[in-house]
Amino acid sequence: MARTSRLEAIETDTAPAADSASTQRWAMPDGGLEHVAIKSSATNIVAEGIVVGAAGGGYGLRYRLTLEPGWTGWRGLHLTVLGGATVALRTDGLGSWSDASGLVRHDLAGVVDVEIFATPLPILATLRRMTWRVGKVQEFDIAAFTGPNLDVSRGFRRITCLEAGRRYHIEGADGAGSELRLDENHRILGWEGRADLIA
Repeated sequence: MARTSRLEAIETDTAPAADSASTQRWAMPDGGLEHVAIKSSATNIVAEGIVVGAAGGGYGLRYRLTLEPGWTGWRGLHLTVLGGATVALRTDGLGSWSDASGLVRHDLAGVVDVEIFATPLPILATLRRMTWRVGKVQEFDIAAFTGPNLDVSRGFRRITCLEAGRRYHIEGADGAGSELRLDENHRILGWEGRADLIA
């Protein structure tokens, strides 16, 4: 099955809306918590969040994600593990990535989707920009950030639509999968084994 790119399809309900702001909070199975503030406008989406995780003896992650209006593509991200690593990358949204010094990340060439070890939020950009129907399966190359050192490498994700706009089965390269649920406003209600919305 061929990988899916940003150019193939964009959902019809992702047109930019009026300026808005919201906050969301998730609880992790290990006792960790995440709080994110999301600002949407006709020009971009900016999500700023912090995660206090319990895995691996505990960590704190602060992030800022910048996306195209309607969650239709990435522009950049800035991740900092408190007291540890920082990573900043920019992208044209079409698969070209560079770091803060302008160095091109050739290892991520062609990748338009992101996964960050501590937060479920990036998967919304994948789900929102694509067209879905029940039973449809799509595969994606991803820029996968693992913690707590924020190592980034090319990864893989397979998504099966269980209920368009509401329920999806997410798999990684190892074939292990879990269900993700959205509400009618595209908020992540829960990602099995990873996060549950609490506010």
